[in-house]
Amino acid sequence: MRRIRELYDNITRRILLIPAMTGIALVFLRVYTGIVISLLIITSFVLFLSFITRKRGKQLMSFMLTVFMVLFLGGFFVIYRSMETSYERSQCSFQCRVHRVTRDLEGNCKLRVYSREYGFLEFKVPDNDKLPVSGDVIKVIGTLYVPDKPRNPGQFDYGSYLARRGIELAIYPESISLEQRASNVMLLAGRCEEELYELRARILELYGDEAPLAGSVFMGDSSLTPDNVRTLYKRNGCAHILAVSGTHFAGFLSVITYLLGKSRRAKLNMFLYMSLCICLGAFTGWSSSVTRACIMCSASYSSRDPLSGLSAACILLTVADPYNALSYGFLMTCSASLAIICITPHLQRKLDSSMGKKMSSVISPALASQAGMLPFIVITSQRYGVIPILVQTVTSFVASAACTFFIPSVLLSYIFSPVFIEPSRILLLLLDHIVHIADRCYTGFTLPYGTAFILLLLIILLLYRNSAISGILRIPVTVILLFSIISGVFGYMFSANARIIFIDVGQGDSCLVMCAGKTVLIDGGTYEAGEEDVLPVLEYYDIRHIDIAVATHWDRDHLGGLLYLYNADVVDSIFTSYVGEGPKQIDIMSEYIPDADITDVFRQICRGDSISLSDDCRIDVLYPPSTYVTAGENEDSLLMRLECESTSILFTGDLGIEEEEMYLQYDSIGKTDILKAGHHGSGFSTGILLLDDTMPEVAIISAGIDNPYGHPSPVTLERLEEHDVSVVSTQRLGAITVEIYRDRYKIYGYIKDCS
Repeated sequence: MRRIRELYDNITRRILLIPAMTGIALVFLRVYTGIVISLLIITSFVLFLSFITRKRGKQLMSFMLTVFMVLFLGGFFVIYRSMETSYERSQCSFQCRVHRVTRDLEGNCKLRVYSREYGFLEFKVPDNDKLPVSGDVIKVIGTLYVPDKPRNPGQFDYGSYLARRGIELAIYPESISLEQRASNVMLLAGRCEEELYELRARILELYGDEAPLAGSVFMGDSSLTPDNVRTLYKRNGCAHILAVSGTHFAGFLSVITYLLGKSRRAKLNMFLYMSLCICLGAFTGWSSSVTRACIMCSASYSSRDPLSGLSAACILLTVADPYNALSYGFLMTCSASLAIICITPHLQRKLDSSMGKKMSSVISPALASQAGMLPFIVITSQRYGVIPILVQTVTSFVASAACTFFIPSVLLSYIFSPVFIEPSRILLLLLDHIVHIADRCYTGFTLPYGTAFILLLLIILLLYRNSAISGILRIPVTVILLFSIISGVFGYMFSANARIIFIDVGQGDSCLVMCAGKTVLIDGGTYEAGEEDVLPVLEYYDIRHIDIAVATHWDRDHLGGLLYLYNADVVDSIFTSYVGEGPKQIDIMSEYIPDADITDVFRQICRGDSISLSDDCRIDVLYPPSTYVTAGENEDSLLMRLECESTSILFTGDLGIEEEEMYLQYDSIGKTDILKAGHHGSGFSTGILLLDDTMPEVAIISAGIDNPYGHPSPVTLERLEEHDVSVVSTQRLGAITVEIYRDRYKIYGYIKDCS
């Protein structure tokens, strides 16, 4: 009872803690339960709080702030409603007020607007349109639509991203026009932002080739950073380095903090520190990460204790934009900060004896921060392990040091000579080298979501082992964690021998084969699908390089994605049936890889060739013979059969019925478990003779939703039904995964289980 009373006193002594928790809880309840239920729950909580805190000054103030949060956020959600009904894609024209204008270093401008009809919307300003400022009323003409759900593993969920920002609809804008100008104050602010944007661009010129990395680390703008570099940092758990955070701000202000620490004028120090934070925020463009870091650093510096500072920052961020509470960046920052506040003192005391006070004072906050971010690392599909933790700790330190030198380097470069930019540039190079070196020896493991939370709970219980609650829960939580780990180990031991993923690339084909640590990619969809659909799947499974890439033929909806992966250095060469310089080949090469010869990129593979993945898994090429190949068109599609354990899969590309029958005249394929239907289910493929010969149990069709060709053809579906073949399609299920075990196989879809 005494400890509970102490906990209660610690909470009520910090008048901002309960309002901050209330605000975050209200946002979550509003989004996930609806406004009426959430307001009832929070109101009941406030009434209970008023009962236990009446007649106490600080507690009464906390109660009043909590009431304010409930009323403010309740009013916000009533006034600024979002669309919550289904909406058909349609052309529309509407007026809206500009809430926020953001412009990245690449020159793209994004608007956040509010419309009475459609709620909040975000979109890029169309080319050649004049840039508005915050407060302008504009007329937008465009197409509104509900974002599609992801259809492949690892694919970006744009709909969920918008929902966390209070947006239900997306828009393709065609044009915008000014209806009413903002006030003079807002126009002046917009002009100042333009000048600061030009200043940021001029400063980046000082960094030369390191300008993209400098823009990310110092300004939180990764628009100039290549996709492969962003992927590299994310893969190594260093994505936060490419966005301005509290670590960066601490580096920016480290010298000022040291100088202010020498002064005894607390109020003046607070004013100067917060002013510098605001100036840095304005200079770096007030992106969401910059705004969050600025507010949290200012609140932490001006508060009497770290927990009160964190609470003040949460209140300010939630009031500024309630949907901040739903962003992963906000939640990760709060979780890491809370872990540092609560865990670091206990962890440091335990490490002092083995590491010494100086070393433990550095290591303890880093470990506490990692523990706090553990659940979010799992959500963002990052890997966990000793090396990732070390890499994240070292890179955070180097990034903070680079930020420390940034402002002095820029000032001295402009006043004296550009040579003074070198200290911060050298630290950026060091940062980049560390990440690249770590990537070569990177090892880690993924954690199930539940296991991550149990592990975090156990860490807290062990650090607070003297509490009564820890004594009660420590053993049960440990048992649950061990059971979870053992289940994971057994699941790994008895996992599938091979996994084949028919990636949903719309109207196209792509199939990833994974077995015994080797990978084969058969087709890649269009060039755009290679970036938007295939690459996210590879990143999801932590595949950095494809061992063998095969193009069944030269159609763009099969080959294009492989060419994208070739340009991204994920693929070294591409195997296909025809390697010649016909008109189609010259046209495709000049469009996608103009500086390479066909023979540098492509290798021929024909009947008689085989790809071995393991002793029990191989892919045999059945057709065409090298003498039959003419121009890489549909009739030259590769016919391949995968045999793994007791399961077989037949890949037919866009092979037509005539070529199927030609092959079956002199050879038989034999019983096949799974048939990849030819030419996206066209009526001119997957003929009766092929079905009679292979007798498949399942046919997989890869075709785009509402495609203009009417695939799959009713004729093909009728043939499959007559042969008692079950049909699964990427149109309905998204990516389709086939898991092969020793004596069975399992099929399921990413969108819906079809097993």
